[in-house]
Amino acid sequence: MFTLKNKSAKEMIDESIKHLVDQMDMESPDSDEYRKIAENVKILQEAKAQDKPFISGDAIFGGIMTVGGIALVLYYEKLGVITSKAV
Repeated sequence: MFTLKNKSAKEMIDESIKHLVDQMDMESPDSDEYRKIAENVKILQEAKAQDKPFISGDAIFGGIMTVGGIALVLYYEKLGVITSKAV
């Protein structure tokens, strides 16, 4: 029941859908439980279809470049305190 390996969100959703479908097999199609389970399966399938990355590569690259630029300016200011100021 408990595993130590890390599972992706899609794998966990797939397992949940499989478990719910197994429960649906045991219920009568005209029961309220069957309808509730079917609604849950529908919600999980919609969640599975929303496949978007957490942070895009462009955002990460932009952040790294911004921090790198700030670091370069601070380093330059540290080296030439007097010469870098407007006189």
